[in-house]
Amino acid sequence: MNDNESQTEPLKILNQTTSTNPLKDSGIQSDIQIESVPQTLSSSTLNSLSNWLKKISPMILSELKFNETSNVFDDDVSSEDEEQDSKLSIVQTICINATQDVNNELGTASLNLDQSNMNQMPIIGLSWNSIGYTLAAASGYLYHESWCEHIGSIFVYSKKSNAKDLIAIYETKMSSCITVIIFHPKESDLLAVATVSGEISLYNISHLNDGSNREVLLCSESSSHTGKCISSLLWLNNEQTNKYLMKTFSITEKILVSGGSDGKVIIWIVNLSTSSISKNTCFELYNAMARKTNLLPDISCVDFYHIFKTSDKMFLQSDQSLIDREDLDDYFAVGCKTGELLLCRTSTARSFGTSNLDPCVGNLEAHKACILNLSFSSTKPRILLTLGADQEIRIYDVIVNSPIQIIYLDNEFSCIKWLPTSGSSVIVSASKHTDLFPLQVFNVDTRREIALKGFVMDKSADVNVGQSTFEFHNREHNLLACGDVCGKISIMKIPIKNLQ
Repeated sequence: MNDNESQTEPLKILNQTTSTNPLKDSGIQSDIQIESVPQTLSSSTLNSLSNWLKKISPMILSELKFNETSNVFDDDVSSEDEEQDSKLSIVQTICINATQDVNNELGTASLNLDQSNMNQMPIIGLSWNSIGYTLAAASGYLYHESWCEHIGSIFVYSKKSNAKDLIAIYETKMSSCITVIIFHPKESDLLAVATVSGEISLYNISHLNDGSNREVLLCSESSSHTGKCISSLLWLNNEQTNKYLMKTFSITEKILVSGGSDGKVIIWIVNLSTSSISKNTCFELYNAMARKTNLLPDISCVDFYHIFKTSDKMFLQSDQSLIDREDLDDYFAVGCKTGELLLCRTSTARSFGTSNLDPCVGNLEAHKACILNLSFSSTKPRILLTLGADQEIRIYDVIVNSPIQIIYLDNEFSCIKWLPTSGSSVIVSASKHTDLFPLQVFNVDTRREIALKGFVMDKSADVNVGQSTFEFHNREHNLLACGDVCGKISIMKIPIKNLQ
Protein backbone atom coordinates (compact mmCIF):
# COMPACT_ATOMS: atom_id res chain seq x y z
CA MET A 1 0.00 0.00 0.00
CA ASN A 2 1.35 3.38 -0.97
CA ASP A 3 1.89 6.14 1.57
CA ASN A 4 -0.89 8.26 0.08
CA GLU A 5 -3.44 5.46 0.14
CA SER A 6 -5.73 4.64 3.03
CA GLN A 7 -7.08 1.31 4.12
CA THR A 8 -10.81 0.90 3.40
CA GLU A 9 -11.31 -2.76 4.15
CA PRO A 10 -11.81 -3.96 7.70
CA LEU A 11 -8.91 -5.67 9.39
CA LYS A 12 -9.17 -9.42 8.85
CA ILE A 13 -8.17 -11.84 11.57
CA LEU A 14 -6.99 -15.20 10.29
CA ASN A 15 -8.31 -18.34 11.84
CA GLN A 16 -5.61 -19.46 14.22
CA THR A 17 -5.63 -22.36 16.57
CA THR A 18 -4.17 -22.49 20.01
CA SER A 19 -1.60 -25.12 20.73
CA THR A 20 -2.81 -27.62 23.29
CA ASN A 21 0.34 -29.70 23.38
CA PRO A 22 1.53 -30.21 26.93
CA LEU A 23 4.83 -28.66 27.92
CA LYS A 24 7.66 -31.08 27.91
CA ASP A 25 9.68 -31.71 30.99
CA SER A 26 12.97 -29.90 30.53
CA GLY A 27 14.71 -32.18 32.87
CA ILE A 28 14.80 -29.93 35.91
CA GLN A 29 15.43 -31.95 39.03
CA SER A 30 13.07 -30.97 41.87
CA ASP A 31 13.67 -33.62 44.50
CA ILE A 32 16.92 -32.23 45.85
CA GLN A 33 17.07 -32.26 49.62
CA ILE A 34 18.83 -29.13 50.93
CA GLU A 35 20.11 -29.69 54.41
CA SER A 36 20.21 -26.63 56.66
CA VAL A 37 23.52 -26.57 58.49
CA PRO A 38 23.78 -24.09 61.37
CA GLN A 39 26.89 -21.97 61.26
CA THR A 40 28.79 -20.74 64.29
CA LEU A 41 30.13 -17.20 63.99
CA SER A 42 33.65 -16.56 65.14
CA SER A 43 34.28 -14.26 68.08
CA SER A 44 35.84 -11.62 65.80
CA THR A 45 32.75 -11.65 63.58
CA LEU A 46 30.47 -11.31 66.60
CA ASN A 47 32.53 -8.39 67.88
CA SER A 48 32.38 -6.69 64.50
CA LEU A 49 28.62 -7.18 64.34
CA SER A 50 28.19 -5.84 67.86
CA ASN A 51 30.26 -2.74 67.08
CA TRP A 52 28.26 -2.13 63.90
CA LEU A 53 24.95 -2.38 65.77
CA LYS A 54 26.21 0.04 68.42
CA LYS A 55 27.22 2.45 65.66
CA ILE A 56 23.89 2.50 63.82
CA SER A 57 21.52 2.22 66.80
CA PRO A 58 21.63 5.98 67.66
CA MET A 59 20.72 6.83 64.07
CA ILE A 60 17.83 4.35 64.06
CA LEU A 61 16.50 5.69 67.36
CA SER A 62 16.80 9.23 66.06
CA GLU A 63 14.79 8.38 62.95
CA LEU A 64 12.12 6.68 65.06
CA LYS A 65 11.84 9.77 67.27
CA PHE A 66 11.54 11.99 64.21
CA ASN A 67 8.79 9.82 62.69
CA GLU A 68 6.81 10.08 65.91
CA THR A 69 6.65 13.85 65.69
CA SER A 70 6.76 14.45 61.94
CA ASN A 71 3.62 15.19 59.95
CA VAL A 72 5.13 14.10 56.65
CA PHE A 73 2.82 11.09 56.38
CA ASP A 74 -0.40 12.87 57.28
CA ASP A 75 -3.09 12.02 54.73
CA ASP A 76 -5.83 14.39 55.87
CA VAL A 77 -4.48 17.45 54.06
CA SER A 78 -7.39 19.54 52.81
CA SER A 79 -7.38 22.11 50.04
CA GLU A 80 -7.59 24.75 52.74
CA ASP A 81 -4.36 23.42 54.26
CA GLU A 82 -2.70 23.50 50.84
CA GLU A 83 -3.77 27.11 50.40
CA GLN A 84 -2.29 27.98 53.78
CA ASP A 85 1.02 26.45 52.68
CA SER A 86 1.40 29.34 50.23
CA LYS A 87 1.04 31.94 53.00
CA LEU A 88 3.10 32.76 56.02
CA SER A 89 1.59 31.48 59.22
CA ILE A 90 2.61 31.70 62.86
CA VAL A 91 2.59 28.14 64.18
CA GLN A 92 3.52 28.94 67.77
CA THR A 93 4.71 31.87 69.87
CA ILE A 94 6.93 31.39 72.92
CA CYS A 95 7.68 34.23 75.33
CA ILE A 96 10.72 33.36 77.41
CA ASN A 97 10.10 36.30 79.74
CA ALA A 98 6.72 34.91 80.79
CA THR A 99 6.40 33.05 84.07
CA GLN A 100 5.26 29.47 83.64
CA ASP A 101 5.43 26.08 85.33
CA VAL A 102 5.67 23.01 83.16
CA ASN A 103 4.99 19.41 84.20
CA ASN A 104 5.16 16.67 81.62
CA GLU A 105 6.39 13.15 81.02
CA LEU A 106 9.80 14.43 79.98
CA GLY A 107 10.38 15.91 83.42
CA THR A 108 9.60 19.06 85.34
CA ALA A 109 11.09 22.40 84.37
CA SER A 110 10.39 25.60 86.26
CA LEU A 111 10.66 28.72 84.13
CA ASN A 112 9.93 31.26 86.87
CA LEU A 113 12.41 33.81 85.63
CA ASP A 114 13.54 36.95 87.38
CA GLN A 115 11.66 39.63 85.48
CA SER A 116 14.11 42.37 86.50
CA ASN A 117 16.96 40.53 84.82
CA MET A 118 15.13 38.98 81.89
CA ASN A 119 12.68 41.65 80.77
CA GLN A 120 13.29 42.73 77.18
CA MET A 121 16.37 40.48 76.89
CA PRO A 122 16.92 39.51 73.23
CA ILE A 123 16.99 35.96 71.90
CA ILE A 124 20.65 35.70 70.97
CA GLY A 125 20.69 32.18 69.48
CA LEU A 126 18.44 29.36 68.28
CA SER A 127 19.24 25.80 67.25
CA TRP A 128 17.11 22.83 66.15
CA ASN A 129 18.49 19.39 66.89
CA SER A 130 19.23 17.02 64.00
CA ILE A 131 15.83 15.34 64.20
CA GLY A 132 13.90 18.55 64.59
CA TYR A 133 11.71 17.75 67.59
CA THR A 134 13.81 19.88 70.01
CA LEU A 135 14.60 23.61 69.89
CA ALA A 136 17.24 25.28 72.06
CA ALA A 137 17.23 29.03 72.68
CA ALA A 138 19.57 31.42 74.46
CA SER A 139 19.16 34.96 75.71
CA GLY A 140 21.76 37.66 76.14
CA TYR A 141 23.27 40.80 74.64
CA LEU A 142 25.85 40.85 71.84
CA TYR A 143 27.34 44.23 72.67
CA HIS A 144 28.70 45.48 76.00
CA GLU A 145 30.33 48.81 76.71
CA SER A 146 32.80 47.32 79.17
CA TRP A 147 32.22 43.90 80.73
CA CYS A 148 29.11 41.76 80.93
CA GLU A 149 27.03 42.07 84.11
CA HIS A 150 24.00 40.19 82.83
CA ILE A 151 22.80 36.66 83.50
CA GLY A 152 22.31 34.63 80.34
CA SER A 153 19.78 31.80 80.12
CA ILE A 154 19.38 28.59 78.12
CA PHE A 155 15.94 27.23 77.27
CA VAL A 156 15.11 23.86 75.72
CA TYR A 157 11.72 23.10 74.17
CA SER A 158 10.60 19.73 72.86
CA LYS A 159 7.59 18.19 71.16
CA LYS A 160 6.04 14.99 72.48
CA SER A 161 4.57 12.33 70.20
CA ASN A 162 1.59 13.63 68.23
CA ALA A 163 1.75 16.96 70.10
CA LYS A 164 1.11 20.18 68.23
CA ASP A 165 3.30 22.61 70.14
CA LEU A 166 6.75 22.68 71.66
CA ILE A 167 6.80 22.61 75.45
CA ALA A 168 9.53 23.74 77.85
CA ILE A 169 11.58 20.90 79.34
CA TYR A 170 14.73 22.60 80.65
CA GLU A 171 16.09 25.98 81.70
CA THR A 172 19.38 27.01 83.24
CA LYS A 173 21.30 30.23 83.81
CA MET A 174 24.87 31.22 82.99
CA SER A 175 27.12 33.71 84.73
CA SER A 176 27.27 35.94 81.63
CA CYS A 177 25.45 36.52 78.37
CA ILE A 178 25.38 33.65 75.92
CA THR A 179 26.80 34.30 72.45
CA VAL A 180 26.25 31.01 70.59
CA ILE A 181 24.08 27.93 71.09
CA ILE A 182 24.29 25.01 68.67
CA PHE A 183 23.23 21.35 68.50
CA HIS A 184 25.54 18.75 66.97
CA PRO A 185 24.49 18.01 63.34
CA LYS A 186 24.21 14.24 64.02
CA GLU A 187 24.06 13.70 67.78
CA SER A 188 20.53 14.95 68.44
CA ASP A 189 21.02 15.39 72.21
CA LEU A 190 24.46 17.06 72.23
CA LEU A 191 24.28 20.83 72.75
CA ALA A 192 27.18 23.31 72.88
CA VAL A 193 26.99 26.80 74.39
CA ALA A 194 29.50 29.68 74.47
CA THR A 195 29.47 32.86 76.55
CA VAL A 196 30.80 36.42 76.61
CA SER A 197 33.17 35.47 79.45
CA GLY A 198 34.93 32.80 77.33
CA GLU A 199 33.24 29.70 78.71
CA ILE A 200 32.21 26.65 76.63
CA SER A 201 29.64 24.24 78.08
CA LEU A 202 28.41 20.90 76.72
CA TYR A 203 24.98 19.47 77.57
CA ASN A 204 23.37 16.07 77.01
CA ILE A 205 19.62 16.69 76.67
CA SER A 206 18.81 12.96 76.71
CA HIS A 207 19.55 12.93 80.46
CA LEU A 208 16.28 14.81 80.94
CA ASN A 209 14.09 11.87 79.96
CA ASP A 210 16.11 8.68 80.39
CA GLY A 211 14.89 8.10 83.94
CA SER A 212 18.32 8.69 85.48
CA ASN A 213 19.54 11.41 87.78
CA ARG A 214 22.57 12.18 85.64
CA GLU A 215 23.60 15.80 85.18
CA VAL A 216 22.52 17.46 81.93
CA LEU A 217 25.79 19.44 81.95
CA LEU A 218 28.54 17.16 80.60
CA CYS A 219 31.56 19.44 80.96
CA SER A 220 32.77 22.99 80.57
CA GLU A 221 35.98 24.88 79.76
CA SER A 222 36.79 28.52 80.48
CA SER A 223 40.55 29.09 80.36
CA SER A 224 41.71 28.74 76.75
CA HIS A 225 40.22 31.99 75.40
CA THR A 226 41.66 33.86 78.42
CA GLY A 227 38.25 35.10 79.54
CA LYS A 228 37.54 36.84 76.23
CA CYS A 229 34.22 36.65 74.39
CA ILE A 230 33.65 33.54 72.26
CA SER A 231 31.82 34.84 69.20
CA SER A 232 31.73 31.72 67.04
CA LEU A 233 31.06 28.04 67.71
CA LEU A 234 30.54 25.27 65.16
CA TRP A 235 30.74 21.50 64.78
CA LEU A 236 32.76 19.77 62.06
CA ASN A 237 31.27 16.80 60.25
CA ASN A 238 33.23 13.60 59.61
CA GLU A 239 34.47 14.63 56.16
CA GLN A 240 35.68 17.99 57.44
CA THR A 241 37.33 16.36 60.45
CA ASN A 242 39.28 13.93 58.29
CA LYS A 243 40.40 16.68 55.93
CA TYR A 244 41.19 19.49 58.36
CA LEU A 245 42.83 17.39 61.07
CA MET A 246 44.10 14.57 58.81
CA LYS A 247 43.06 12.06 61.44
CA THR A 248 40.20 9.66 62.05
CA PHE A 249 38.53 9.88 65.45
CA SER A 250 36.46 7.34 67.35
CA ILE A 251 32.67 7.38 67.21
CA THR A 252 32.49 8.92 70.70
CA GLU A 253 34.79 11.83 69.78
CA LYS A 254 33.17 14.91 68.23
CA ILE A 255 35.03 17.96 66.89
CA LEU A 256 34.05 21.47 68.00
CA VAL A 257 35.58 24.76 66.81
CA SER A 258 35.52 28.08 68.68
CA GLY A 259 36.62 31.57 67.67
CA GLY A 260 37.09 34.40 70.14
CA SER A 261 37.92 38.05 70.68
CA ASP A 262 41.43 36.99 71.66
CA GLY A 263 42.23 36.25 68.00
CA LYS A 264 42.31 32.49 68.51
CA VAL A 265 40.51 29.70 66.65
CA ILE A 266 40.61 26.54 68.75
CA ILE A 267 39.72 23.00 67.67
CA TRP A 268 38.33 20.87 70.50
CA ILE A 269 37.77 17.15 70.95
CA VAL A 270 34.56 16.39 72.84
CA ASN A 271 34.69 12.85 74.21
CA LEU A 272 31.21 11.52 74.97
CA SER A 273 32.43 8.38 76.74
CA THR A 274 34.45 10.34 79.30
CA SER A 275 32.28 13.52 79.28
CA SER A 276 35.32 15.69 78.68
CA ILE A 277 36.54 18.42 76.34
CA SER A 278 40.21 18.82 75.39
CA LYS A 279 42.14 21.15 73.13
CA ASN A 280 43.44 19.63 69.89
CA THR A 281 44.86 22.60 67.98
CA CYS A 282 45.07 26.32 68.68
CA PHE A 283 45.43 28.83 65.83
CA GLU A 284 46.49 32.43 66.40
CA LEU A 285 45.60 34.77 63.55
CA TYR A 286 48.79 36.74 62.95
CA ASN A 287 47.63 38.60 59.86
CA ALA A 288 49.62 41.53 58.42
CA MET A 289 48.15 44.02 60.90
CA ALA A 290 48.75 41.75 63.88
CA ARG A 291 52.39 41.33 62.92
CA LYS A 292 52.86 45.10 63.01
CA THR A 293 50.92 45.83 66.20
CA ASN A 294 51.29 42.46 67.93
CA LEU A 295 47.53 42.62 68.56
CA LEU A 296 45.47 39.70 67.32
CA PRO A 297 42.21 40.51 65.48
CA ASP A 298 38.88 40.55 67.31
CA ILE A 299 37.04 37.61 65.72
CA SER A 300 33.30 37.99 65.10
CA CYS A 301 32.52 34.84 63.04
CA VAL A 302 34.14 31.71 61.57
CA ASP A 303 33.08 29.15 58.98
CA PHE A 304 34.80 26.13 57.47
CA TYR A 305 34.72 25.18 53.81
CA HIS A 306 32.28 22.45 52.78
CA ILE A 307 33.81 19.28 51.36
CA PHE A 308 32.42 18.59 47.89
CA LYS A 309 32.33 14.99 46.78
CA THR A 310 32.90 15.63 43.09
CA SER A 311 36.51 15.29 41.94
CA ASP A 312 36.05 17.48 38.88
CA LYS A 313 37.70 20.86 38.66
CA MET A 314 35.34 23.76 39.19
CA PHE A 315 34.88 26.47 36.56
CA LEU A 316 34.44 30.13 37.45
CA GLN A 317 32.81 32.26 34.74
CA SER A 318 33.79 35.65 36.17
CA ASP A 319 37.51 35.29 35.57
CA GLN A 320 37.63 32.14 33.38
CA SER A 321 39.97 30.44 35.86
CA LEU A 322 40.18 26.83 36.97
CA ILE A 323 41.01 25.51 40.39
CA ASP A 324 41.11 21.99 41.74
CA ARG A 325 38.61 21.52 44.59
CA GLU A 326 41.32 19.67 46.56
CA ASP A 327 43.17 22.98 46.88
CA LEU A 328 40.38 24.46 49.02
CA ASP A 329 39.22 21.54 51.14
CA ASP A 330 41.12 22.65 54.26
CA TYR A 331 40.34 26.38 54.09
CA PHE A 332 38.27 28.38 56.54
CA ALA A 333 37.20 32.02 56.66
CA VAL A 334 37.31 34.40 59.62
CA GLY A 335 35.36 37.66 59.94
CA CYS A 336 36.53 40.40 62.30
CA LYS A 337 34.82 43.23 64.15
CA THR A 338 36.98 45.71 62.23
CA GLY A 339 35.52 44.43 58.95
CA GLU A 340 38.60 42.42 58.00
CA LEU A 341 37.96 39.13 56.18
CA LEU A 342 40.75 36.57 56.57
CA LEU A 343 41.30 33.42 54.56
CA CYS A 344 43.01 30.65 56.52
CA ARG A 345 44.29 27.14 55.88
CA THR A 346 45.07 24.35 58.32
CA SER A 347 47.62 22.42 56.25
CA THR A 348 49.96 25.41 55.81
CA ALA A 349 49.65 26.79 59.35
CA ARG A 350 52.99 27.67 60.86
CA SER A 351 54.38 28.93 64.14
CA PHE A 352 54.85 32.70 64.39
CA GLY A 353 56.64 33.46 67.61
CA THR A 354 54.40 31.31 69.84
CA SER A 355 53.68 27.65 70.36
CA ASN A 356 50.36 28.10 68.53
CA LEU A 357 49.98 28.01 64.76
CA ASP A 358 49.20 30.87 62.36
CA PRO A 359 46.80 29.70 59.59
CA CYS A 360 46.40 33.02 57.70
CA VAL A 361 47.11 32.84 53.97
CA GLY A 362 45.57 36.13 52.85
CA ASN A 363 42.90 38.79 53.13
CA LEU A 364 39.75 39.30 51.08
CA GLU A 365 38.48 42.83 50.52
CA ALA A 366 37.20 44.09 53.86
CA HIS A 367 33.80 45.39 54.92
CA LYS A 368 33.62 48.94 56.27
CA ALA A 369 32.30 47.70 59.63
CA CYS A 370 31.97 44.53 61.71
CA ILE A 371 31.24 41.32 59.81
CA LEU A 372 28.10 39.97 61.48
CA ASN A 373 27.78 36.63 59.67
CA LEU A 374 29.64 34.61 57.08
CA SER A 375 28.82 31.26 55.51
CA PHE A 376 30.28 29.06 52.78
CA SER A 377 27.77 27.74 50.26
CA SER A 378 27.00 24.03 50.54
CA THR A 379 26.02 23.82 46.84
CA LYS A 380 28.47 26.15 45.08
CA PRO A 381 32.20 25.51 45.58
CA ARG A 382 34.35 28.44 46.75
CA ILE A 383 31.38 30.79 47.25
CA LEU A 384 31.38 32.72 50.54
CA LEU A 385 28.47 34.84 51.83
CA THR A 386 29.01 37.72 54.28
CA LEU A 387 26.79 40.26 56.04
CA GLY A 388 28.36 43.43 57.44
CA ALA A 389 27.24 46.12 59.84
CA ASP A 390 27.88 48.47 56.88
CA GLN A 391 24.54 47.21 55.50
CA GLU A 392 26.12 45.21 52.70
CA ILE A 393 25.65 41.61 51.62
CA ARG A 394 28.73 40.39 49.80
CA ILE A 395 29.42 37.28 47.74
CA TYR A 396 33.04 36.24 47.35
CA ASP A 397 34.75 33.61 45.30
CA VAL A 398 37.63 32.92 47.65
CA ILE A 399 40.23 32.79 44.87
CA VAL A 400 39.34 36.39 43.98
CA ASN A 401 40.27 39.19 46.37
CA SER A 402 37.28 41.46 45.73
CA PRO A 403 33.60 40.44 46.01
CA ILE A 404 31.88 39.23 42.86
CA GLN A 405 28.50 40.58 44.04
CA ILE A 406 27.45 43.33 46.48
CA ILE A 407 23.87 43.95 47.62
CA TYR A 408 23.29 47.28 49.37
CA LEU A 409 20.63 47.18 52.09
CA ASP A 410 18.41 50.03 53.24
CA ASN A 411 17.97 48.71 56.77
CA GLU A 412 20.07 47.27 59.58
CA PHE A 413 20.09 43.48 59.56
CA SER A 414 21.31 41.06 62.20
CA CYS A 415 21.49 37.60 60.64
CA ILE A 416 21.81 36.00 57.20
CA LYS A 417 21.58 32.41 55.97
CA TRP A 418 21.44 30.54 52.70
CA LEU A 419 17.93 29.39 51.82
CA PRO A 420 18.07 25.59 52.33
CA THR A 421 16.29 24.77 49.07
CA SER A 422 18.18 27.21 46.86
CA GLY A 423 21.84 27.77 46.11
CA SER A 424 21.22 31.31 44.87
CA SER A 425 18.91 32.81 47.49
CA VAL A 426 19.63 34.15 50.96
CA ILE A 427 17.32 35.29 53.74
CA VAL A 428 18.15 38.10 56.16
CA SER A 429 16.45 39.38 59.31
CA ALA A 430 15.97 43.04 60.22
CA SER A 431 17.46 43.97 63.57
CA LYS A 432 15.22 46.97 64.22
CA HIS A 433 11.48 47.63 64.22
CA THR A 434 10.22 48.22 60.69
CA ASP A 435 6.89 48.54 58.95
CA LEU A 436 8.09 45.92 56.47
CA PHE A 437 8.20 42.23 57.16
CA PRO A 438 11.31 41.54 59.31
CA LEU A 439 12.60 38.85 56.92
CA GLN A 440 13.74 39.65 53.38
CA VAL A 441 14.93 37.33 50.61
CA PHE A 442 17.49 38.18 47.94
CA ASN A 443 18.78 36.37 44.87
CA VAL A 444 22.54 36.78 45.05
CA ASP A 445 23.03 36.07 41.33
CA THR A 446 20.77 38.93 40.20
CA ARG A 447 21.21 41.11 43.32
CA ARG A 448 17.44 41.56 43.39
CA GLU A 449 15.01 41.13 46.23
CA ILE A 450 12.55 38.28 45.73
CA ALA A 451 9.00 39.58 46.04
CA LEU A 452 7.28 38.11 49.06
CA LYS A 453 3.86 38.21 47.41
CA GLY A 454 2.98 34.85 48.93
CA PHE A 455 3.26 36.25 52.44
CA VAL A 456 0.13 37.41 54.22
CA MET A 457 0.78 39.42 57.37
CA ASP A 458 -1.27 38.70 60.45
CA LYS A 459 -1.82 42.21 61.82
CA SER A 460 -2.83 40.83 65.20
CA ALA A 461 0.55 39.16 65.61
CA ASP A 462 3.49 41.42 66.39
CA VAL A 463 5.82 39.82 63.87
CA ASN A 464 7.34 43.08 62.68
CA VAL A 465 9.43 43.56 65.81
CA GLY A 466 13.15 43.55 65.08
CA GLN A 467 14.53 40.03 64.77
CA SER A 468 17.84 39.17 66.44
CA THR A 469 18.30 35.68 64.98
CA PHE A 470 16.54 32.85 63.14
CA GLU A 471 17.13 29.21 62.32
CA PHE A 472 15.69 26.82 59.72
CA HIS A 473 14.33 23.45 60.75
CA ASN A 474 16.76 20.69 59.75
CA ARG A 475 14.14 18.47 58.13
CA GLU A 476 11.10 20.61 57.28
CA HIS A 477 12.76 23.53 55.54
CA ASN A 478 9.57 25.59 55.41
CA LEU A 479 9.63 25.76 59.21
CA LEU A 480 11.54 28.67 60.71
CA ALA A 481 12.22 29.71 64.31
CA CYS A 482 12.73 33.47 64.77
CA GLY A 483 13.92 35.17 67.92
CA ASP A 484 13.28 38.88 68.44
CA VAL A 485 14.85 41.63 70.51
CA CYS A 486 12.07 41.43 73.12
CA GLY A 487 12.64 37.82 74.12
CA LYS A 488 9.96 36.17 71.98
CA ILE A 489 10.31 33.13 69.73
CA SER A 490 8.00 32.77 66.73
CA ILE A 491 7.73 29.43 64.96
CA MET A 492 6.73 30.27 61.38
CA LYS A 493 5.80 28.35 58.28
CA ILE A 494 7.00 30.18 55.19
CA PRO A 495 6.00 29.51 51.55
CA ILE A 496 9.41 28.21 50.56
CA LYS A 497 8.23 27.28 47.04
CA ASN A 498 7.52 30.97 46.34
CA LEU A 499 11.16 31.81 47.02
CA GLN A 500 12.81 29.58 44.43
